[in-house]
Amino acid sequence: MRLVYRIARHRYGKVLMPLKVMYSRVPALLSVGLAIEWIRDHALTLEPGLVALIAVRVSSRHHCDFCADLGLATAIQKGIGADRFRDLDRWHESAVFSERERTALAYVDDIVEDGQVEEATFAAVKAQFTEREIVELTWLQASETYFNMQAHPLGIASDGLATIAANRGTGATSATGASGARGAGA
Repeated sequence: MRLVYRIARHRYGKVLMPLKVMYSRVPALLSVGLAIEWIRDHALTLEPGLVALIAVRVSSRHHCDFCADLGLATAIQKGIGADRFRDLDRWHESAVFSERERTALAYVDDIVEDGQVEEATFAAVKAQFTEREIVELTWLQASETYFNMQAHPLGIASDGLATIAANRGTGATSATGASGARGAGA
Protein backbone atom coordinates (compact mmCIF):
# COMPACT_ATOMS: atom_id res chain seq x y z
CA MET A 1 0.00 0.00 0.00
CA ARG A 2 2.94 2.35 0.51
CA LEU A 3 3.64 2.24 -3.22
CA VAL A 4 -0.03 2.93 -4.00
CA TYR A 5 0.00 5.84 -1.54
CA ARG A 6 3.09 7.27 -3.28
CA ILE A 7 1.47 6.97 -6.69
CA ALA A 8 -1.72 8.66 -5.45
CA ARG A 9 0.29 11.44 -3.81
CA HIS A 10 2.14 12.04 -7.08
CA ARG A 11 -0.98 11.90 -9.27
CA TYR A 12 -3.43 13.79 -7.04
CA GLY A 13 -1.26 15.68 -4.56
CA LYS A 14 -2.33 13.57 -1.58
CA VAL A 15 -3.21 10.07 -0.45
CA LEU A 16 -6.87 9.52 -1.30
CA MET A 17 -9.24 8.81 1.55
CA PRO A 18 -10.63 5.58 -0.05
CA LEU A 19 -7.10 4.21 -0.03
CA LYS A 20 -6.87 4.84 3.70
CA VAL A 21 -10.40 3.77 4.61
CA MET A 22 -11.23 0.95 2.21
CA TYR A 23 -8.31 -0.41 0.28
CA SER A 24 -5.92 -0.57 3.21
CA ARG A 25 -8.44 -2.85 4.94
CA VAL A 26 -9.39 -4.93 1.87
CA PRO A 27 -6.50 -4.60 -0.60
CA ALA A 28 -8.05 -7.07 -3.08
CA LEU A 29 -10.71 -4.45 -3.87
CA LEU A 30 -8.02 -2.15 -5.23
CA SER A 31 -7.62 -4.37 -8.29
CA VAL A 32 -11.32 -3.92 -9.11
CA GLY A 33 -11.05 -0.14 -8.88
CA LEU A 34 -7.90 -0.06 -10.96
CA ALA A 35 -9.47 -2.29 -13.62
CA ILE A 36 -12.47 0.01 -13.87
CA GLU A 37 -10.22 3.06 -14.19
CA TRP A 38 -8.12 1.35 -16.86
CA ILE A 39 -11.24 0.55 -18.88
CA ARG A 40 -12.45 4.15 -18.57
CA ASP A 41 -9.09 5.51 -19.73
CA HIS A 42 -8.25 2.99 -22.47
CA ALA A 43 -11.14 0.83 -23.65
CA LEU A 44 -14.10 3.17 -24.21
CA THR A 45 -14.94 4.84 -27.50
CA LEU A 46 -16.89 7.68 -25.86
CA GLU A 47 -15.14 11.03 -25.83
CA PRO A 48 -13.25 11.79 -22.56
CA GLY A 49 -15.29 14.93 -21.85
CA LEU A 50 -18.53 12.98 -21.95
CA VAL A 51 -17.07 10.24 -19.74
CA ALA A 52 -16.09 12.92 -17.19
CA LEU A 53 -19.53 14.55 -17.32
CA ILE A 54 -21.25 11.22 -16.75
CA ALA A 55 -18.98 10.32 -13.81
CA VAL A 56 -19.52 13.65 -12.07
CA ARG A 57 -23.27 13.69 -12.77
CA VAL A 58 -23.84 10.18 -11.43
CA SER A 59 -21.71 10.91 -8.36
CA SER A 60 -23.59 14.13 -7.69
CA ARG A 61 -26.93 12.35 -8.00
CA HIS A 62 -25.72 9.79 -5.45
CA HIS A 63 -24.45 12.60 -3.18
CA CYS A 64 -20.93 11.20 -3.32
CA ASP A 65 -18.82 14.33 -2.89
CA PHE A 66 -15.55 12.43 -3.00
CA CYS A 67 -16.33 10.76 -6.34
CA ALA A 68 -17.64 13.97 -7.90
CA ASP A 69 -14.49 15.79 -6.76
CA LEU A 70 -12.26 13.08 -8.22
CA GLY A 71 -14.18 13.17 -11.49
CA LEU A 72 -13.72 16.92 -11.72
CA ALA A 73 -10.04 16.68 -10.78
CA THR A 74 -9.51 14.05 -13.46
CA ALA A 75 -11.25 16.28 -16.02
CA ILE A 76 -8.99 19.18 -15.07
CA GLN A 77 -5.88 16.96 -15.31
CA LYS A 78 -6.95 15.83 -18.79
CA GLY A 79 -7.44 19.43 -19.90
CA ILE A 80 -11.23 19.19 -20.04
CA GLY A 81 -11.56 22.03 -17.56
CA ALA A 82 -14.00 22.77 -14.77
CA ASP A 83 -16.22 25.46 -16.27
CA ARG A 84 -18.74 23.12 -17.92
CA PHE A 85 -19.24 21.26 -14.66
CA ARG A 86 -20.72 24.36 -13.00
CA ASP A 87 -23.86 23.97 -15.10
CA LEU A 88 -24.18 20.22 -14.66
CA ASP A 89 -27.21 20.51 -12.38
CA ARG A 90 -28.84 22.66 -15.08
CA TRP A 91 -27.90 20.49 -18.05
CA HIS A 92 -31.50 20.54 -19.37
CA GLU A 93 -31.40 24.23 -20.21
CA SER A 94 -27.69 25.12 -20.28
CA ALA A 95 -26.25 26.04 -23.67
CA VAL A 96 -22.80 24.70 -22.72
CA PHE A 97 -23.90 21.11 -23.39
CA SER A 98 -24.31 19.62 -26.84
CA GLU A 99 -27.43 17.69 -27.79
CA ARG A 100 -25.40 14.47 -27.55
CA GLU A 101 -24.28 15.33 -24.02
CA ARG A 102 -27.81 16.26 -22.94
CA THR A 103 -29.09 12.97 -24.36
CA ALA A 104 -26.45 11.00 -22.44
CA LEU A 105 -27.15 12.92 -19.23
CA ALA A 106 -30.90 12.28 -19.59
CA TYR A 107 -30.17 8.59 -20.07
CA VAL A 108 -28.02 8.23 -16.96
CA ASP A 109 -30.40 10.41 -14.93
CA ASP A 110 -33.24 8.02 -15.82
CA ILE A 111 -31.16 5.05 -14.71
CA VAL A 112 -30.07 6.70 -11.45
CA GLU A 113 -33.66 7.73 -10.70
CA ASP A 114 -35.23 4.29 -10.65
CA GLY A 115 -33.24 1.94 -12.85
CA GLN A 116 -35.66 2.43 -15.75
CA VAL A 117 -35.20 4.41 -18.94
CA GLU A 118 -38.13 6.30 -20.38
CA GLU A 119 -39.12 5.22 -23.88
CA ALA A 120 -38.54 8.71 -25.30
CA THR A 121 -35.14 8.92 -23.62
CA PHE A 122 -34.07 5.59 -25.08
CA ALA A 123 -35.27 6.61 -28.55
CA ALA A 124 -33.15 9.78 -28.28
CA VAL A 125 -30.14 7.76 -27.13
CA LYS A 126 -30.53 5.35 -30.06
CA ALA A 127 -30.58 8.32 -32.45
CA GLN A 128 -27.38 9.83 -31.01
CA PHE A 129 -25.27 6.81 -30.02
CA THR A 130 -24.16 3.49 -31.49
CA GLU A 131 -25.13 0.26 -29.76
CA ARG A 132 -21.61 -0.01 -28.34
CA GLU A 133 -21.78 3.55 -27.00
CA ILE A 134 -25.13 2.82 -25.34
CA VAL A 135 -23.55 -0.13 -23.56
CA GLU A 136 -20.61 2.10 -22.57
CA LEU A 137 -22.97 4.78 -21.18
CA THR A 138 -24.83 2.13 -19.20
CA TRP A 139 -21.56 0.64 -17.90
CA LEU A 140 -20.22 4.10 -16.97
CA GLN A 141 -23.30 4.76 -14.89
CA ALA A 142 -23.02 1.34 -13.24
CA SER A 143 -19.29 1.58 -12.55
CA GLU A 144 -19.63 5.07 -11.08
CA THR A 145 -22.49 3.84 -8.92
CA TYR A 146 -20.20 1.01 -7.74
CA PHE A 147 -17.72 3.58 -6.43
CA ASN A 148 -20.41 5.90 -5.05
CA MET A 149 -22.13 3.16 -3.08
CA GLN A 150 -18.89 2.48 -1.25
CA ALA A 151 -17.53 5.95 -0.61
CA HIS A 152 -20.75 7.74 0.36
CA PRO A 153 -22.02 5.23 2.98
CA LEU A 154 -18.55 5.12 4.56
CA GLY A 155 -18.61 8.90 4.92
CA ILE A 156 -15.68 9.48 2.58
CA ALA A 157 -15.93 13.20 1.87
CA SER A 158 -14.27 15.34 -0.77
CA ASP A 159 -10.48 15.40 -0.66
CA GLY A 160 -10.34 18.77 -2.40
CA LEU A 161 -8.75 17.13 -5.44
CA ALA A 162 -10.27 19.51 -7.99
CA THR A 163 -8.73 22.46 -6.17
CA ILE A 164 -5.36 20.71 -6.06
CA ALA A 165 -5.59 19.88 -9.79
CA ALA A 166 -6.55 23.45 -10.67
CA ASN A 167 -3.71 24.86 -8.56
CA ARG A 168 -1.19 22.51 -10.17
CA GLY A 169 -2.36 23.28 -13.69
CA THR A 170 -2.97 27.00 -13.57
CA GLY A 171 -1.54 28.36 -10.37
CA ALA A 172 -5.10 29.32 -9.44
CA THR A 173 -6.23 29.27 -5.85
CA SER A 174 -9.41 27.23 -6.20
CA ALA A 175 -11.53 25.17 -8.54
CA THR A 176 -15.26 25.37 -8.75
CA GLY A 177 -17.74 22.69 -9.51
CA ALA A 178 -18.45 19.30 -8.07
CA SER A 179 -16.27 17.30 -5.76
CA GLY A 180 -15.35 13.58 -5.67
CA ALA A 181 -12.81 10.79 -6.15
CA ARG A 182 -11.98 7.26 -6.89
CA GLY A 183 -8.33 7.55 -7.77
CA ALA A 184 -6.54 4.33 -7.50
CA GLY A 185 -10.11 3.28 -6.94
CA ALA A 186 -12.66 4.85 -4.61
